[in-house]
Amino acid sequence: MASVVGCLSHLSLRLADSVSVIDKAQPYEIINVSGTITPHHLHLHLSAADSSGHMLGGHMLEGCVVSYTAEVCILVFDQFEFDREYDPATGYSELTVKRTE
Repeated sequence: MASVVGCLSHLSLRLADSVSVIDKAQPYEIINVSGTITPHHLHLHLSAADSSGHMLGGHMLEGCVVSYTAEVCILVFDQFEFDREYDPATGYSELTVKRTE
């Protein structure tokens, strides 16, 4: 990802403890989204501000709803292939980057 700005009417985030979830139906201003997009997986982190300017952030979950608009700028690297592979050492699907020919 390069940049995302816009507005949400519904915010859904998983917090840093990997268990707690924030799920709120109210206006939020998208401050930033960063992460990776592969053919098989999205891994995005979102920071957003409520109507009082208070910030929330975490792992973006399905359920976030754009209210008016979202301007999304995505970087593409043609010389690399991004994907994910299961890593038995961590127990997670980890990002892999391979040079394409």
